[in-house]
Amino acid sequence: MDISRNFYFYSLLTGTLSFLFIFISEFFFNFGIISTYSMTFLFVFLTVMLTALLIFSVLYIKKFDDEKGRIVLGVLIFAGSIFLLFLLINTLVMV
Repeated sequence: MDISRNFYFYSLLTGTLSFLFIFISEFFFNFGIISTYSMTFLFVFLTVMLTALLIFSVLYIKKFDDEKGRIVLGVLIFAGSIFLLFLLINTLVMV
């Protein structure tokens, strides 16, 4: 299997799992099932994971010379931006 096909699959999988973790943890946090410390750890973990994914995609930007690669890179940057916006809002709400 080609490395670019693996990269597309893993980047989309990581982005999808990150958003699922965000929404599930928000649900649990709002109903008091998990604590603020667990929520902070989860956000730090997801931020590191998405940052590593974005760095990985920038390092392999030469492989993104086709239309599909540019779309995936754009989706990753958009997902990272939305995640950081969620992180900022949650940080302001927790304070």
